Amino acid sequence: MNNVQKTYTLEEVVKLVESCLTTEKVVTAYQAKTTDSFYVCLEDVLSPKTSLYKIIRLSTHEARLNHLYETIDLDSPSVKCMIYQAIYKENSWTSLKPSRFLLLRLFDEICSNHFEFFALYNSSWSKSKGVYVLQKKRGFRHFLHNKHEKELMVLVRAGFISRKKKKLFLTQSGKEVLVKEKNRKGRAALWRESFGKNLFDFDELENNKEFFFKSKKVTKNKKAGRKNGRNKRIVA
Repeated sequence: MNNVQKTYTLEEVVKLVESCLTTEKVVTAYQAKTTDSFYVCLEDVLSPKTSLYKIIRLSTHEARLNHLYETIDLDSPSVKCMIYQAIYKENSWTSLKPSRFLLLRLFDEICSNHFEFFALYNSSWSKSKGVYVLQKKRGFRHFLHNKHEKELMVLVRAGFISRKKKKLFLTQSGKEVLVKEKNRKGRAALWRESFGKNLFDFDELENNKEFFFKSKKVTKNKKAGRKNGRNKRIVA
């Protein structure tokens, strides 16, 4: 296969996608740092109240993770037709409804305050042992309720959140969508109603039974090999 960088630039990929749009617009587009893949995040401008978004991946190789977004083969002679099909495929757009907006912003607030999200899933992401928040200094894992875990996985499969091993992080598309949604009418008031204030306070949040159903103390791994005479802590 040819290297995408030899054939396409980011600007060319964006123009290619834009030539297929009607009621949609590009929110953000970028190229992956370590692969020859491009990601284009779209918004349906005719449905502002439902906040519909879709991410299209254009590359010459398959995606490693099971995401909802479509993968377009840039080497295909029918690449433009594939983009059309991806955009107008039924039930392939993600609605960032109020509960998902709150969860996406909460995820960002938590990660911005020196905490980390971990997902205990198998390699195919079909079986879960839970999603939890961890700050090493506190020494506790705070597990999300099942209903919030399911919504978080919707955001993962949509491409707003990704993972490196078990650690979750906000993607560039997720960051740009969150900026747009924060500025949408009513979103700031919704956040204040849900958390009481704009400033983030994890001391208060970790006791919030709406989001966390249990806390588990992080223990030292007795079976793990010791390095320089010290036990390693289990963090994921």
